[in-house]
Amino acid sequence: MAQEEARTITALLNEEEDGIDRDDFGNARAGTCWNILSGTWYRKWRRTHGLSNGRSDSDLVSEEALGPIDNGDILLDREEYYRGDGSSADLDTVLKAKLILGEDYVIVPPKAWEILVRSYGVKEGSEIQRKSIPMPRSKETQVEVTLRKLLLGVYIPGEKKLLDPKAIYLSRKHNIGDLKTRILVALRGLVPSDSLKADHFRLWQVAQYLAFENNVKKQFAEREEGAILDFPGKLLTEDHLTLDEADIMFDTLLIAEFKESEGNWLYRCSDSAAKPKCSFCLETIADTPLQCFCKNVLFT
Repeated sequence: MAQEEARTITALLNEEEDGIDRDDFGNARAGTCWNILSGTWYRKWRRTHGLSNGRSDSDLVSEEALGPIDNGDILLDREEYYRGDGSSADLDTVLKAKLILGEDYVIVPPKAWEILVRSYGVKEGSEIQRKSIPMPRSKETQVEVTLRKLLLGVYIPGEKKLLDPKAIYLSRKHNIGDLKTRILVALRGLVPSDSLKADHFRLWQVAQYLAFENNVKKQFAEREEGAILDFPGKLLTEDHLTLDEADIMFDTLLIAEFKESEGNWLYRCSDSAAKPKCSFCLETIADTPLQCFCKNVLFT
């Protein structure tokens, strides 16, 4: 890479010269695409051009030693979450937790990214795209570096098996309909293809004070053959609601249910099923704070 291109990239990383379309308040417009770049690779790149302050000539890195752009050190292991088919780069690459902007990673505008890719290429599976999204109750936007982590359990028809929850990530700007579409794509190869249809699939949200092991999994394990279960939570039917509007926050537990080949569902809706029951009197506990009045003790 020529020194002139290196100077161009350095200038583009300055907000005042990044070439981003901004509104009258200086905010990048919603939907603007950015790339995330490993701080480790970025610092090596700077040393190839002597741009690191306080470095001696012996610290310089050759471009041959630098190699293609590699974000592997900041990416979460892909086996730890459900991914799509690679068509949504902004959702198929997830960053590790607790990364520090400016230290572990930098945010790169499109023009700078294009120059870097043209010069060095990108290691397969290493590109990380993110978008500017509107901030709640504000005219400002922010780059959505961290996606919202949800936990997804899956009921597989035919095998009659309930899989333990695994993470799935989504942008907070998406709605329930987007989430359902994402799940159907992510479960290809895991769920029989004839079940991966919108009318064969339902999505449930487990009540926030209940757990998978003690509630969902235990209930399933104790199920009698052919019995229909009351789901301990609610069915997500309002596809137009955003994750925020539907109260689907970080680590929300979801269950993807697929219809059996004979047309039966595993679960039915039950308002009372979303509320815990007293282990003494077996009555549904509906008050807040949760309290069992037959024994006058808090239910935990």
